[in-house]
Amino acid sequence: MNVRCTSCHRKERRDGDALTVELAGGLRRPTEHPTLAAWKTLRKARHDDSIVVGPCVCGQPLLGDGPGDSVPWTLDTPDGPIRVDREITGPNGPLDEDAAEALLERHFGWRLALKPGLALFQGTLMMAMLGPMMLWVVTIIIVVASLIGFSTKPGFK
Repeated sequence: MNVRCTSCHRKERRDGDALTVELAGGLRRPTEHPTLAAWKTLRKARHDDSIVVGPCVCGQPLLGDGPGDSVPWTLDTPDGPIRVDREITGPNGPLDEDAAEALLERHFGWRLALKPGLALFQGTLMMAMLGPMMLWVVTIIIVVASLIGFSTKPGFK
C-alpha cells in the first residue's frame, strides 16, 4: 500500500509488516492551523478511496490507497473533541461534514481570513516609501552624470 502525507509530502510503502520510507518529509507544516488542515485531509479521504493509516511525523493524517479500515482520528477543539471515523461525532453528538467544518472554521479559521484592507494598506505604504527613494536615486544619477559631463568639457578647470 502506498502511503502519503498531504502536508509534509512524506511517502511510504507498506507491504504487510515491512515499511519503506520513500520520502522522509516531516519538515513542512501546514499553512493553516494544524487542526483545520487535518480536517481538510480527513474530509478529502472520506470522499476519495483513501484510508487514514495513522499520524505522520508532522502530526497530520497519513493517507493510504489500499483496502482496509481507516484509523479513527480525533480533532481537539475548545468546545470538545470531534471524532472522525465512519461517522463524525462532535462534542454534542453526531455531526455532518458541513457542521463539523463550520465548528472548526469558527475556532481555527482565523489564519485563513483574507484581509484585503491590510494588503492595500501595506502596498500603499510600500509605494509611498519606494517613491521618494527612487526619486532620490534618479536625482543622484542625474547630478553625477551632469558633473561628469561638465568635467569632460574643454576649458573646465
